[in-house]
This record gives sequence, structure tokens and C-alpha cells, in this order.
Amino acid sequence: MRVSVVIVTYRSKGDIAECIASVRRSLGNVSHEIIAVDNGSDDETAAALCDRVDHLVRNPTNFGFARAANQGVTLAAGRFVVFLNPDARPRGPCLAVLVRWLEKNPGVAAAGPVLLEKNGTLQWNGGLAPSVRGAWAAAVSWSKGYRLVSRKERTSVGWLLGACLVVRKGAFRSVGGFDDGFFFYGEDKDLCARLRNAAWSCDVVSAAQCEHRGGGSGGDPELLGSYFYRAQGRFFGIHMGPVRSRAALLAVVVSAGLRSCIPTGGRRQRHARRAFHRGRRLAWSGAEEAGT
Repeated sequence: MRVSVVIVTYRSKGDIAECIASVRRSLGNVSHEIIAVDNGSDDETAAALCDRVDHLVRNPTNFGFARAANQGVTLAAGRFVVFLNPDARPRGPCLAVLVRWLEKNPGVAAAGPVLLEKNGTLQWNGGLAPSVRGAWAAAVSWSKGYRLVSRKERTSVGWLLGACLVVRKGAFRSVGGFDDGFFFYGEDKDLCARLRNAAWSCDVVSAAQCEHRGGGSGGDPELLGSYFYRAQGRFFGIHMGPVRSRAALLAVVVSAGLRSCIPTGGRRQRHARRAFHRGRRLAWSGAEEAGT
């Protein structure tokens, strides 16, 4: 078995059929298996998965992405593991291209594609190693900061977005897999940071393209915002130390506060404001949990 595809689902019934069909097409004759881990969906997600995957794990409640993905890897027989969001659609031979890239480049532990909107517009797909400078650049200019979009054949990056990510199973296990202290968001940055610390490379491969629609988690926007802030705090706390992590966190909180004040009106702005007030507390608590 060359490839194990791990898909973590939560209220994802509308994405299942198309997602899995795109996986089969993308891998073609590459030997593979599909492992789905459902995080306690209260809709028909698990039923939609039953006849379409090789292994199905049904969690009694939402364990979060990192923990559920680790569960999937424990069942994986492949040498390479694909982590794929239910709302991601690999285009053409995307996954086969990424697997071949890892086979040809033994120093690369993880590879990701160029991510696209449904209309073909480029999405950010990873970034440089997070830093205080990058966090403040994003806060001041509302730019993408240390996020990155690349059209080069190969771009070695600080981190890759986990929406579509192929990793060497051996490398993944050697650094301890995903840190399940990250419930949602941040686990991809943390994994790549630990891989790079272990002298591995993480690459964006432009010959591989994947459509990422977003919103496939089925979660509440306000709650997802809170998860994001907490994940930022935890990541900075683990990888930056006490002083630098607080400087970076302050930038994130300032940026979020400014964004929550934009007069967009209606429900969207109310969500942003509530997520900010709740999230700024969670960001600091995430850093404290990481021991800083």
C-alpha cells in the first residue's frame, strides 16, 4: 500500500460523495485506502461514508481535528498519508503528483498543492515560519503577513495548510504526529515546525492543484473564531518562548479587534465582535497552556 487518505468529518454529509470521488480520480492506479474519522456528526455524515471508505471510525463526540487525524493514522497501511478536508477537491492527478514528489525528494517530509477557489482564484496555501515581525505586519497592514501563495515549481515553506497535505508516515510518527492540544486550527503549522526542526523540508508543489471551498467543517462561525485565537496562542507559546509569543499574540489581538470594528453590519459583524472578545482571552490562555 502506497497511500492512506485520512478524512476527518463533522457535519459534512453534503461533501462526502464528491470529495471521495475526487480522491479516487486523483490517485488513479496508485494503490490506496481511504480512512474516514467522523467526529460525532449529528446528521447523516457517517451513513454517507459507510459504503464509500475502507475504514470508518465513529467518535462519540467532536474530538477535534488533530486527535481525530491521529486516530486515522493509527489505521494507515500506506507509506504516505494524505490529510484531506471534506471540502477539498484535488484536481487532476494532484495527489499522485504530491506522492511522486515525496518519493523523488527524500529530504521532504510534507508536500502540499497550490490551493484554488472554485473559480480558479489562488488561495494562500502555506507560509514562512511564523514570527513576531510577520504577526505585526499582518496586524498593521491587514496583509497576509507570513502567508504565501506560490506558482514556482517548488517552494520550501515554513508551514503548509492542512486542507490538502501529504506526509511521509515515518516522518509524521517520528515527531509525534499532530499535537492534539490543538482542537481546530494551528495543528498544521505546529506539525511543519516540528518537522523542520528535525531537518525535514515542507514543500509547495505547483504541478499539483486542489480546489478548497471552505466551510466544510459545519461549525459555528463564532466558535471557529474562538478556536483560531486559542490555537494561535498555543502555537506562539510553544514555538516562540515567553517574550516573543506575547509580542506576537498582542499583534493578533490588535488585528482582530480592528477587524471586529469594521462596519460590515448585521450578523457577520456581531459574530466577529463576539469571537474577538471571547478569542482574546482564549489566545492568552492557549499560550499559558503551552507553558509560557
